[in-house]
Amino acid sequence: EQWRVSILISKMDNKEISKPKFQRKKKWDILPKKENNPNEKSYIMFLFEVKNSVHAITFGQNMDQNKITFTNIDGNNRLNAIKHFIDKPFEIFPEYLDELISFINTLSNLEENDKNFLINIFNTISYSNIIEMKFHKYFESINKHDFYVKKIKNKRDEFEAIIDIIQNKLKINEKDRFDQFVSINVNLFEGYNTDELCKIFEDINKFNSKLTENELLACRLYNIDNFKIKNNIIEQSIINEIKNYYHEKCNNEALICYKYETNNKINAYDFIVGFQ
Repeated sequence: EQWRVSILISKMDNKEISKPKFQRKKKWDILPKKENNPNEKSYIMFLFEVKNSVHAITFGQNMDQNKITFTNIDGNNRLNAIKHFIDKPFEIFPEYLDELISFINTLSNLEENDKNFLINIFNTISYSNIIEMKFHKYFESINKHDFYVKKIKNKRDEFEAIIDIIQNKLKINEKDRFDQFVSINVNLFEGYNTDELCKIFEDINKFNSKLTENELLACRLYNIDNFKIKNNIIEQSIINEIKNYYHEKCNNEALICYKYETNNKINAYDFIVGFQ
């Protein structure tokens, strides 16, 4: 299938897409650090240029209590990059704010904390909010109407001229919204069990990107749980490490991730992680 970015983001926001426990932790940096290293900024620039993901993002499709849900099998880094851009575009393209920040810093009527407040608004604003921004209405929507009237209303025209330039940079060919124009190619595996999805994950990554030994074990040992740890103290220590491992693996992930809960059955991979 093909999904617009807006459809993909809607499914992520509605928690319809999860990351299975055998999936790898995301690895991409936000900004390029080394030549040819995958990173979020380069991928978003690629989508701006090509308007299509080209390589498909792969999901297992499930029916859960009459609701269709999806398990991400391949493309976790790309999903994180897209979601990050839609949530906070200027963490990926900070240079787009250079002119605006310079202008804010020239406003002699603003105190330093006022300037920092304004800069922080733009640093953390979402794609939709910056694209749809009407300057005075935006400050009303965040309950800062008094701040707007007293401190920056007289500079509205200058602000709006700079914001208009920024909005054009964030559009496809300066006219179309990124989230409504860019298509994401999607492979859906319907009716597959977890064992089969593990095998698909392994096969995909044999060719696209080499799995580490641990990453390979995560899918190979997923359903092996017919063992018992006889020493209760050691078992509890291992379980604590397993909790920490999955908690850390969830950090800054865009998708719903597996988190070990008390009394969850541990598989052979979990045991290896906890023991190590």
